[in-house]
Amino acid sequence: MAQYKIIATRLNIRREPSHHGLIVGVLSQHDIVDVTSIEEGWGMIDRGWVSMRYLQPASMPLTLADCALSIARSQMGVSEHPRGSNWGPVEKYLKSVNIGFPAAWCMAFVYWCVEKASKELNVDNPLYRTGGVIAQWNASRILRVDRPKKGDIFIMEFGRGLGHTGFVDGVQGDKIQTIEGNSNDEGSREGYEVCRKPGGRMITSCKGFLRI
Repeated sequence: MAQYKIIATRLNIRREPSHHGLIVGVLSQHDIVDVTSIEEGWGMIDRGWVSMRYLQPASMPLTLADCALSIARSQMGVSEHPRGSNWGPVEKYLKSVNIGFPAAWCMAFVYWCVEKASKELNVDNPLYRTGGVIAQWNASRILRVDRPKKGDIFIMEFGRGLGHTGFVDGVQGDKIQTIEGNSNDEGSREGYEVCRKPGGRMITSCKGFLRI
């Protein structure tokens, strides 16, 4: 749960998270509300749903990286079905980068999280729409950094155009803690779920990092 301030002169409260939802109340500018969950750009409060477009955090502004990382955490445990199929519940990630068939999906997972966060915060998605890790790296020169921090996107390269990616969920010495898709407990790029790699990854194993 987080507190938000109304920035519109008046803001309708709706029964469903949609502009077509029945209006059940009205909020005024500078009112403070507790948002308990966010769904497709709509925030749930005690009386119904309000558009996140007209809210801003009551305290420190939420960054795109923070929001994307929070969304990534919410996907922990999402898994291919059947395992090894690159499809099933994970197809939503692939479809976000216009891939309508089973394929490696670690980059698609990252893009889906950042796209969802961008919509919730009403900002542009700085990532290139692609399911390719190295394609993303090549297209995102302006986002590149050498040293990671929480919320960054790590990039790994294995040669022959192959790579792996995910979110940095923390930095501890020479390692990063990660949340990554198309992985497993061993940290394989051919895994089947969204998970953390136990023990983290060495910073030196990464080609670099993207800061959104």
